[in-house]
Amino acid sequence: MVSSLVAICFQPLLGRWLDYAARRKPFVVGLAVLGASGMLLFMMSVEITGDKAFVAVLVGFVLSDVCHDSLLIPGRAMIEDLCEHRGDKVRNRLNVMFSQFQMFGRVFSLTIGAFPVELYILPDTWFVNIPRTDKNEPALHMIGLMICAFTFLVSSVLLLLLLSPAEGVHALDETTALLKDKDVHIDPMFFRIMLVVHFCGWIGCMIQVFYWTSFIDETKKLDCFGLVELNTSYLGLCFGSLVSLASSFMLESANKQFGAVNVYFLAQLINFSSFFLLQWTGNSNGSIIVGGLIGLFYAAHQNNIFVILHTDEGDDEHTGWTVSLISSAMPAAQVIVGFSSGYLLENIFQGDFLRFFLALGVAGLVVDTFCFIFTRFYVQAN
Repeated sequence: MVSSLVAICFQPLLGRWLDYAARRKPFVVGLAVLGASGMLLFMMSVEITGDKAFVAVLVGFVLSDVCHDSLLIPGRAMIEDLCEHRGDKVRNRLNVMFSQFQMFGRVFSLTIGAFPVELYILPDTWFVNIPRTDKNEPALHMIGLMICAFTFLVSSVLLLLLLSPAEGVHALDETTALLKDKDVHIDPMFFRIMLVVHFCGWIGCMIQVFYWTSFIDETKKLDCFGLVELNTSYLGLCFGSLVSLASSFMLESANKQFGAVNVYFLAQLINFSSFFLLQWTGNSNGSIIVGGLIGLFYAAHQNNIFVILHTDEGDDEHTGWTVSLISSAMPAAQVIVGFSSGYLLENIFQGDFLRFFLALGVAGLVVDTFCFIFTRFYVQAN
C-alpha cells in the first residue's frame, strides 16, 4: 500500500519533470540507480535485526518497486518521441516491441522463481555466511531472485542507453516533415473515458493478483507428466504469462486489421468474462485455463492504451505527462483494491470467492460495454 501511494504521487510529478527537462535518459539513469539501491537495501535487511530490519525492508521495497514501475514512463516517452510525425504504424510497431519484452520478463520471472537460484548465486556473494535453516530459506531464495533482478535492471538500462538515439536531435526526412501539417488530435472526453476503462482493467487484474493464490489454495498441486508436482495456482499464473507473451506477437497485425481500440475493448471483455468461467471450474485444475484467458487480456491492456492515447502531433511538452497519467492507473487500482476488497470480500460476500469474482465480472462487463458503445457514438458524432 505504501509503495502504491508513493507511486500515485510520484509518477505524475515524474511525467511533468520529463516534459520540463525535455530529456529521457537522465531519468532512466536516476530511476535505475534508485531502484538498484532499493534492491540492495532490501537484500541487506536479512542481516539486520529488530525495528531497523522492518524499516530497511519497507524503504528498500518501496524504492525498488516504485522505480521499477516508473522506469516504464521515460521508456514509453522515448517511444513516443521516436513516433512523432511518423504516424500510427510506427507507434503500433514500437509499442508492441516494448510490450513483448515486458511479457517475456513476466514469463522469465515466474520461471526463474520456481528454481532454487540461491544455491548457485549466494556462494559468490557476501550472503554466503548466512546459515541455511528452514527459517532462513525463504529469505535466501528472495535474495537470490533480487540479485537476478538487480543484474537484469543494470544490464537492460545500460543496453537502452547504448542503443537509444541521441536526444534533442530531430532528423526528419521530407516525408515525415510533411506530416507536421496534419491535424492529429486526441479528444479530451475520449481520453478520459479510455483512462476509466484502463483503470477498471487494472482493478480486475489487481484482484486476480491479490486473491488468485488464496482462491486456488496453494496446497493444491498438479502432477506434470510424472516429473514434478507444481501448485495449480502457480501453473495458472504461468500459463497466463505464456499466453500474454504469445498474444503480444499478434498484437501488431491485430491492431492493423481490427483497430487498436477494438482489440483493446475485446481484451477487456475477455478479462471480465473469464471470471464467469470460475463458476464452473472453481479452484480445480480447470482454473489454469481461466488464467490463460486472463493472460490473453494482459498484453493488449498494457500495450494498446499507449497506442490509442498519445499526445497530439507536435505537442512534445505533454508526452511525459500523458504517459504518467496512464501508468498511474495501476498503483491507483492497487490502492483501491487494497483498501476496499478485503472488506467487501469478508462482509458483503462472506468470504465467498466465487460470488466475489462473479460480481467483479458483471461490474466490469457493464462498465466496459457502456464505455465501448459511448466511444463508438461519441467518435462518430465528433
